[in-house]
Amino acid sequence: MGVSTLGLRRLAPDLSAVLGRPVVYRLPLDSHGCSAMAGWGHKPTAWSARRIARLRGLDYIALEDGFLRSVRPGRGEASLSYVADRQGIYTDGSGPSDLEDLIRTSEAMLDDAGRSRAAAGLALLRRHRLSKYNAAPLRSLADLGLK
Repeated sequence: MGVSTLGLRRLAPDLSAVLGRPVVYRLPLDSHGCSAMAGWGHKPTAWSARRIARLRGLDYIALEDGFLRSVRPGRGEASLSYVADRQGIYTDGSGPSDLEDLIRTSEAMLDDAGRSRAAAGLALLRRHRLSKYNAAPLRSLADLGLK
């Protein structure tokens, strides 16, 4: 898979491990040997990768921070997870995404044990108050003016 920005080039080792295939840096219009191009979601920096993919007839894969991105926010913090999406990206509600398809079809595919595991995972996230960046101060409903 090719990437066309220096930012993603720096993430190539992590992305290769997550995606299970080599990630290589390609200058615009140099996609030889790539089966897909990847960019950061639908951000303007992804324009080059989207253009290369379109011109070469390759898939475009939108990348984004995962739901548990890091312990603290900031560029210096290591990413704990990534999302790779062939249709869109979960942060953009203007179009479909692989996540939407997964949600729509997975409940019917899960057995009782799978549903229990999913419920336990959600409970764990809530109990430990985990979020994408884990940076929000803990507040009670009363602190927020709610009861």
